[in-house]
Amino acid sequence: MSLPQSLALVAAGLAISACAGPESSTSPIQRVRVESAEAPISSVDFLTPDDLMAAIATRGPGFAGMFWDSAGRLVIRTTPFSDPSVVVAAISDPETGGRFRGVHDALLASRFYMVSDAAFDFCELLGWRDSLRPVLRGAGVTYLSIDERRNRVRIGTVAPADEDHIRNAALGLVVPTAALVFERGARGVKETSLRDYFDSIPGGVKVHARWYPTSGYGCTVGANVVTEYGTGFVTVSHCSRTPWHVDTVKFYQPAYDPNDRVGLEVVDPTSSQLGRWCDPYDQCRLTDARFVLYDDSDWGEVGHIARTEGFRSITIDTWHPRFEIGVEGGWLLTGADIDKIGQSTGWTWGEVTETCVDAVGWFDEELETETVLECQTEADYGSDEGDSGAPIFTWDLSGDEVTLEGIHVGRHVAGGVSLALFSPWTSVALELGSAFSLFTPVQ
Repeated sequence: MSLPQSLALVAAGLAISACAGPESSTSPIQRVRVESAEAPISSVDFLTPDDLMAAIATRGPGFAGMFWDSAGRLVIRTTPFSDPSVVVAAISDPETGGRFRGVHDALLASRFYMVSDAAFDFCELLGWRDSLRPVLRGAGVTYLSIDERRNRVRIGTVAPADEDHIRNAALGLVVPTAALVFERGARGVKETSLRDYFDSIPGGVKVHARWYPTSGYGCTVGANVVTEYGTGFVTVSHCSRTPWHVDTVKFYQPAYDPNDRVGLEVVDPTSSQLGRWCDPYDQCRLTDARFVLYDDSDWGEVGHIARTEGFRSITIDTWHPRFEIGVEGGWLLTGADIDKIGQSTGWTWGEVTETCVDAVGWFDEELETETVLECQTEADYGSDEGDSGAPIFTWDLSGDEVTLEGIHVGRHVAGGVSLALFSPWTSVALELGSAFSLFTPVQ
């Protein structure tokens, strides 16, 4: 059995055991423990937002999900006949709800959260979603997630016939179609113009990937990181000749010029050993990230993101030219505010629209196989071609310190609306960091 297949079975077991029934509030969360055959780090623990929600539902029966509303309140969904106090207690655990940004503070101030009725608990939705995965191959599915706001399994399809196929399969699997919501979707668009030369390179500025004399893409520096091999930066894998493959692409800043080379790609995983749902997909990853090693470690401005003058501006703010990365982010709930700075559209912002989306088929053509990007975060900030790799961060609207949340991947169409997807930094650090003994985005 291949490692991806075994991981799928382990993760399926986690979902089943995590939602099997009530347990003690002091019981430890079950983790998927991954043994890596190639990485220096022999094992890692990784919990997605869905795993944490399932753990809450186990300790607080009837929990159906949570998100931030437009007023900034935490909305906790519960099913009828559940005990809201038990659910809130389960969310209060630092090992579950405490891992989501802002949840602990909202619960301390009772006026900042509310309880709302739901039809299905989270474990039901999780089980139904996972049972549908094997029938999605060749079904025209573009994304799959659990929608906490609508309390449904959310499925993007290319055509009406694809929806009919999935509905029929759901009936055979005893999955209630009332628990499913379908949206007309389209395959994701990878975005491959802050565009000046920088002596010291911060996150958010333009770089150019080059592999043939006339072939290359422009993309954005995500975050500079320090490793035992030297300083480098993280950007997207698809800003290259072949995504999810180390093809020693050379990088220049800001554009191609033999005198402006800044680094070389050295880490770009193929199908991730950390991916859980490679079956039925031939290749899957947690992120679309790659690591580029600077030719000179002094060129990377570690811990900083270029700051522009305002919304959609690409002009550096003279008085406040940088954001400082204070900490690495955790999991964000639906409704959380989010910012992005990329070399094409500059500084844009919006809010998280979905916490954990499996993006299907993004790299099928390039890799000539079926692919899935697992558990990407969806948001409604603006972006365009060239913004790929851009740093995603949260900011409290004061000072220069921000929290690094991920890197921008691209956009897809969901329910007729173009929405952005980014790879969470938690996943980036795990997937790329396993290649290093040290992976630190801040000094």
